[in-house]
Amino acid sequence: MISVYDPDLPCVHKIAVDITDGSKIRIQGSIPRDAHRFWIDFQCGLSMSTNVDVAFHLNPRFDHMAVVRNTLIDEEWGEEERTGGIPLSRGEDFDMLIECDIRCWKVSINGQHFCEYIHRIEYDRITHLVVFGDVKIIKCNIDAPSQDPYGQNVQCVHKIPGGICSSSKIRIQGSIPHDAHRFWIDLQSGADVAFHISPRFDEMEIIRNTFSAGVWGEEERSGGMPLCRGDNFDMLIASDEESFRVAINGQHFCEFVHRIGFVHIDHLAVYGDVNIKLISL
Repeated sequence: MISVYDPDLPCVHKIAVDITDGSKIRIQGSIPRDAHRFWIDFQCGLSMSTNVDVAFHLNPRFDHMAVVRNTLIDEEWGEEERTGGIPLSRGEDFDMLIECDIRCWKVSINGQHFCEYIHRIEYDRITHLVVFGDVKIIKCNIDAPSQDPYGQNVQCVHKIPGGICSSSKIRIQGSIPHDAHRFWIDLQSGADVAFHISPRFDEMEIIRNTFSAGVWGEEERSGGMPLCRGDNFDMLIASDEESFRVAINGQHFCEFVHRIGFVHIDHLAVYGDVNIKLISL
């Protein structure tokens, strides 16, 4: 499951798992008392204009007292659907669940079924979730059925406000399941990964690497495994001008010399067999 907390708007979120039959997106938020309208877009690509397709556009409009649904294909909007009124109120919180199945999107608001929307383009093309307008997002979860035993098990994705600087420190606390295989932490710079650190209990080593221009670099894996299945851990990742320095449970573990610019890092993502309790940026 991907969890995003209190994002700035517009919230532009790359979806790190494929949207499939069974995917669920839960959005919790609040609506300002003077709200005019807001919208949630499942985009096939990234754009804040109209030059990418939008598989599902969900647009509560308080000026029209309707929730508009539509699809954008080749920069042209299709026929709007807007039956059902608006089960949302200015000045109140809401809890919205958007489910994808093979036939349609299903939307529930505050625990009540609201609408279905038949797919007009393939949902497996979706790459980004975008939310903007008159709304405050408190939490967004994206939960997709397992598609790959490692790559799709996403625990959380955090936006890093302002990026990483030469004195940044990131603290991650969590626990490791008794049957853990491996997990990894990625400091992402767009589609690149400036720093990938992956404890692998099947190999009893912690791998460090960089992913740039679609290619993994040379692995670093000295230092053994200072983590144990079934235990809690406290990891500190500190950055300076030359490298990332990693401490685990209060003990220095390794350094990783920067291979790509750290100033462009914009997200932290955690994947795999781990339970995250705290991330402090």
